[in-house]
This record gives sequence, structure tokens and C-alpha cells, in this order.
Amino acid sequence: MKKQTRRELAKKYGISYNTLNGRLGLGWSLRKALTYPLNYKKGLKAKAEQAGIPYGTFRDRVQQGWSIEKAMSTPVHKSKYKYAELARGTAIQRATLYSRIKNYGWTLEKALKAEVKVRFRPDFERGVKRCSKCKVELDLKTFFIERKLKNKKSSIYPECRICRTINHKARMRRYRLEIVAHYSNGANKCALCPEARIEVLNLDHINGGGNRERKLIQGKSLWKFLQDAGYPPGYRILCRNCDWLEWIKRKEALHGRKREEAEKKTRAAEG
Repeated sequence: MKKQTRRELAKKYGISYNTLNGRLGLGWSLRKALTYPLNYKKGLKAKAEQAGIPYGTFRDRVQQGWSIEKAMSTPVHKSKYKYAELARGTAIQRATLYSRIKNYGWTLEKALKAEVKVRFRPDFERGVKRCSKCKVELDLKTFFIERKLKNKKSSIYPECRICRTINHKARMRRYRLEIVAHYSNGANKCALCPEARIEVLNLDHINGGGNRERKLIQGKSLWKFLQDAGYPPGYRILCRNCDWLEWIKRKEALHGRKREEAEKKTRAAEG
């Protein structure tokens, strides 16, 4: 049997040579490329009109793997709200209103009244961006960049460096106040003296081991680490003077034990 060329096959099945080449270039099998009907979009539109279903809905159903019969016979769910009409004349877009009610389960009143968050996108042509906190347009260099993993784009933080630093300090102070209140049993003062100024209160490891713990948390804030761990025991609140004195006592005790052990070894060697 003589092998037919693509041009001959296209003429035999009533499709153009370019259409056949394009379909095969998309990875279609030869049978599908030859037998798939032409003007498929027009056929879908006709069937959608016949069933009384919007073309976009009908097309999406077929693309999701529905059969033509199922796509034509399944009725379209009609929403009780006309989102475009409700959103008209407000600062809310139709898609935002739909998402609030459909996806998040908000009531219509809440969805219409809730403030829309404005996204301040960077203007790379002018090299500026508006800070979402202070609302000032600043140079892109004044914003931190969040580094992503491999094959992912880096993104610019919404707040400028100054606002982000202020927020970070306020957050750390809040953690500090919670930790001090917990480990001082609500007294908010040093365990060894009456000092109560929050700025000079430190967290003391009762049994030592602060260096090992700092290596364990790997640069994370100790206040946040203890909060996430559920406030474990073994800590107390001391002012900086008392904390320094306790550290000196522990060092002297450690050196004293080492000196005694060295003297014992010396006497054992001489005896």
C-alpha cells in the first residue's frame, strides 16, 4: 500500500494542509488532527444558543471534560444577586463583591460597606513606590526586598524601611511586655530588686545555657521564640544590674570548681 503524504491526507479528509500541520505541531495524534471538526467554536456557540446557556459557561464545561449532552442539559445556577448592578456606583469592583459573598460568605451589607484595600504597586519606569503605611511616594531603594527561592520572583515589601522598622520594634515590645508579665507572675519587676522599668528588665536563664539556646533559635527573637514554645519554665525576670551580678556569681562558681578539680589532680599526682 502506497504511503500517503500529509498534503494527500489533508485533501482526502477535507481540511487544509496548514491546519493539519498546525494540529500536528501542537502534539495532536494524526487521527485526531484529521477527524477533528472545523469551525468548532461556531458549533459550540450554536449548541449553547440551542440550550439557552451562555457561551462562556458552555465552553468552560466542555473544556473541563463534560460531554456535550451533559453541558447542554445541566441548568445554569442563577445567583440571587446581580453583582454588576450592585457594584455600580460604588468603589467596589464586581469581582470583589462576588468573591466576598460567594467565597467568604459575607452578607451583602458587609460586602458593600467593607473598605477596599488599595494595592500600591511599584512604578519601575520612574523608580518609585507608594508606602502602604505612611502613604508617601518614595524611591524603590527605601523598600526592603523579600528574597524568594529559586525560580520564584522577588517581591517588594508594601511598607518603606522606616515604617517597617517602626512596626517591627512595636511588635517586639509587645512580645517583651507579654514575656515580662508571664515570668514575673504579673508583677512586671525584677525578681531580686524593686526595679520595674521595662527598658532595663532582662530575661535570665536560671540554670544558664543562654549561648546554646541562641544557637538553637538561629537568630530568631527570643521573646517570640518563648511565646511560640508556650512559655517553658527555667526563666525569670531580672534587671540588668542583677542579671550582671548573677552572671558574675555563676562565673566565679564555675572557676572555683575548676580550681578545686585542678588542685585535686595536682595532689593526686604528687601523692
